[in-house]
Amino acid sequence: MQVALSSIFAAACVLAVLAPAPVTASHEPGHGPCGCVAASLGFTINCNAAAFITEAFNALSSCTSCSVGSTCYRNYIIVQAHHDHCPTSSLPAAIQTGFHTYEAMCGDGCYIARQFVASLPVCPAPACTSPATVTSAVQTLNASCTVSCASAACATAYRTLRAAHDGCDEDDVPSSVETAIHDFDNVCAAQECNMVTAAFNPNTCETSSQSGATAPIVTPSANAYGRLLATDAVDNQVFTFDIDSGSWHMQIVNGIVGGSTLPTATADGRFAVATSRGGDAIQFLDTGMRLVQDPHGSVVVRGPPSLAAASFSSESPGHVESRFGWVVVFFDGTLNVARSSPNHQGSLAVAFLESQLGLPIDQVQPRVIFRDFAQHGNAWPTGDCRFIRSISVANNSLPNSFEMVDLNGNVLQSFPNACVRYHGYTAINGFEVAGCGSRDEGAGHVMVLQYQASAGRSNLMQMSYPHPNLRSGTIYGNADMSYAIGNYGSTPLGYNGIIRITPTKGTIDNATDVLFFPREAWPVTATGARSTCAMGMQQGSSALFLAALPDGYLYIYRSDNFSVTPIRVDLFPETRANLTRAMYSCTGAQAIRLEIGSRYAFVLRTVLDPARLMRIDLDLGVADSFITLPSGLPGSAIGDMIVAVPETPQTLPCVSNLQSSTSNTNTQGSGAGSSSSSSDDNRATIALAVLLGVAILALIVLGVAFFSHARRSQQLLHTKFSNPNASALSAL
Repeated sequence: MQVALSSIFAAACVLAVLAPAPVTASHEPGHGPCGCVAASLGFTINCNAAAFITEAFNALSSCTSCSVGSTCYRNYIIVQAHHDHCPTSSLPAAIQTGFHTYEAMCGDGCYIARQFVASLPVCPAPACTSPATVTSAVQTLNASCTVSCASAACATAYRTLRAAHDGCDEDDVPSSVETAIHDFDNVCAAQECNMVTAAFNPNTCETSSQSGATAPIVTPSANAYGRLLATDAVDNQVFTFDIDSGSWHMQIVNGIVGGSTLPTATADGRFAVATSRGGDAIQFLDTGMRLVQDPHGSVVVRGPPSLAAASFSSESPGHVESRFGWVVVFFDGTLNVARSSPNHQGSLAVAFLESQLGLPIDQVQPRVIFRDFAQHGNAWPTGDCRFIRSISVANNSLPNSFEMVDLNGNVLQSFPNACVRYHGYTAINGFEVAGCGSRDEGAGHVMVLQYQASAGRSNLMQMSYPHPNLRSGTIYGNADMSYAIGNYGSTPLGYNGIIRITPTKGTIDNATDVLFFPREAWPVTATGARSTCAMGMQQGSSALFLAALPDGYLYIYRSDNFSVTPIRVDLFPETRANLTRAMYSCTGAQAIRLEIGSRYAFVLRTVLDPARLMRIDLDLGVADSFITLPSGLPGSAIGDMIVAVPETPQTLPCVSNLQSSTSNTNTQGSGAGSSSSSSDDNRATIALAVLLGVAILALIVLGVAFFSHARRSQQLLHTKFSNPNASALSAL
């Protein structure tokens, strides 16, 4: 469901969220289907691999703990998966019974059905809700079946026991089940039964072998590298590559707005942002990944990707920032339309809790945190559920000043001309860093804000650029880093370097904090702009910085120490012998797209090899493999790519309180009450929107042909909503 902020009800309803497609859990508790878990731990389930299974079982004897991701956990899963799946005759008796010794330490493990055997009947329905039935079966076996299991009574009792053992939660059946099944599995081997109706591949990951329902993939978070999403610019689809399993997901997401790019993901990595400036829309793609905690640590559950129902529509979508449990959506407005024009649409920012992306619409509490004249600006969350927002400047699309506002849009602090010609922002550990114009443009510094919870205000710092005619316009950083990295250069000269911005240091040192890429990577040295083909920061804590240059190499730098010689990865080894310096370029045969994750980077060579992605192992600094694109996604059709990595985002007490409030009341769902404002005039605007909406509906019902007049009324209302000249916005 898309919300058109330019519609007549824009002031009353600015957000729509529906519940995303559910992730179907496995039948038993634990960590999901064994085929998925085995793939994530690097082994395959094979009932004929007795030596491999025995080796894993023997290794468990030295384990004193079994945390997810540990060697002990892996060995336990190897034994447990084969124990639950393979015929009892294929495993030594010591493993069949001794495996249960480790359940208390290692937990439930994964789920898998016993393999289908064509000669066996189907098991009865598991008596999970009737412990007496299972107890009676155990009693029959003990009384009559210890020597022979050939009678009909023994067969029925054993199959009742097998169904309960394989199909019920251990907490739902008597404790004697685990002992009895192994006491009688040899003597009653001829009475086995099938819990499934057909043979299946135990190493299949995407579907549950028992029910056929879509099942999650589960990976210890330490080993989870996320998913790569790629848009098909022709058919408006999104394809998802699961980095951990090395396969394209069968689920293709349809319905994105044409021309969408994927500029960022939410702080927890669950949602990717799809932005279409031409389509005036911002959408959210549910990557299907969720970081959850279990008794052994954090694990990543990965279900099918889907298009979240939350979407926004207004003029020229710009930035989406996610931090501290908030998501802020920013629209630039009509940058090339005069403020005095009735067609001028102003900038707008809406904030909502990140957790609400997955809630029904009646539980969502969106908040319009500001409206202003059109600007290519930004807004982002800061401490104590407050926000920093830019202020428009007449006759210039880039803002100069900033303010801190609360949830109701009330101004708490001002930073006039703190960042002239702002462009570029990131948040690092304790600081917010913004790129400002060069000294020649009236600034000559980056802006650094540090929120002080005790005072409820932010400290402002301005760190000067070392060069008067250069600036940073894109800032990179990760939440746990102590510094940010900014590109460095200018429009006429090109951005051919980077700077390191360390707020606690207070200065940008020309000797240690500035890095210019090698001149020999460009075809000329004396004239012409030297711009990079692509650059970006590694996700996670390692924080390598990557730059693809016109010489066809990917340079991998240590962002914490520019003096370390970078690793070079040849992106065009096939044509390197014929590639002269005069041919160096970022276009034509050397055109690329670069997307960077936590462990791997992905390069699409759009002309030379449009059918495959080159994967770069950042730990090793090598191109280690190629990934074939799915048949429905030719490289020439890729609009954009992003790697979403599951993370544990930082939240604030105020967010937790709001989340609790949301779960206990629906009184502030979608509607006028969702967009808070302390201005009486703003409430009047909302009331006018509702009344005018009712009036238009009445006209439609009566069949009055006043379409053109209604359209003009809508335009006037929208102008009042967007234009800060209106008294309703004077408080902002």
